[in-house]
Amino acid sequence: MVPAGMAEGAMDVARFFRVHPAEGKFSSIRPLGYTLLGYAVAPIAPVSGIVLNTLAIAGVLMFAYSLNDYYDHFIGGERNSVGNAIARGRLSAAKALGLCCAPLLLLPVLLFGVPPVSFVLALALALLCLVYSLPGVALKHTAAQFAAAPLSAGLLFVQAFLVSGALDAAVLCLLCLVVLNHFVLESLHCLHDAVVEGTYGRKEAFAARVLRCLPWASAVVSAAFAFVHPVFLVGLAFSLIRVVCLRGFDPRGAHFRRLRNVFHPVLPTYEYLAYAAVGLLGGFG
Repeated sequence: MVPAGMAEGAMDVARFFRVHPAEGKFSSIRPLGYTLLGYAVAPIAPVSGIVLNTLAIAGVLMFAYSLNDYYDHFIGGERNSVGNAIARGRLSAAKALGLCCAPLLLLPVLLFGVPPVSFVLALALALLCLVYSLPGVALKHTAAQFAAAPLSAGLLFVQAFLVSGALDAAVLCLLCLVVLNHFVLESLHCLHDAVVEGTYGRKEAFAARVLRCLPWASAVVSAAFAFVHPVFLVGLAFSLIRVVCLRGFDPRGAHFRRLRNVFHPVLPTYEYLAYAAVGLLGGFG
């Protein structure tokens, strides 16, 4: 039986790195779904390479989420697990920042288990996560906010795929769909926050216009690549569902909550499960 103090300490660490979601936030390991999709559609990789790569990417994600919480606490006064640890005197600000960066120590394991290109992409992901939150260059406070998370999703997918695979037309199509679908989710998230916080302005109005175009873009990509692989007819069907749902879209309208339910991350999960099943059966080469 695990002692109560040890279990509580483990939970505190899990909350700090947002492995265990707290304060109404998503788990930091949730984006590993894109990594798993990359493994599923790639040729079978050595188990050691998959384990080492997953550990390293989980470290990057823990770094990204805890660092974002750190600066949200100090700059925005947000209540979160990192800020709570500092406010209660469990950690100084300097030690908390150091702890946020500690998971990056897992990155060097990639030098022993994956191709160099996957290591480089993992470093690129860590750098993108850094500039997303770092004061002075924080992408989250610029128009690039809408692009950072979708690009991260694409990097997670292709980084995992390249552990054992080589890019081809079908995989590039799937990469495009991953990025476009995440653009939809991120745009809805940012628009919802702006409406709730009363900060809706020109940036958000532009995002709303772009949002209406994204499902059409994914529909065109899916239709074009359905000639390469018929599984992309699934992407076409899901894209058309999004097109219908966004007719007459107004982020300040009463139907916005219902629309967010339709665009819940569960929807693309069903789509990605179809691609993963085909990949596991060897359908992507």
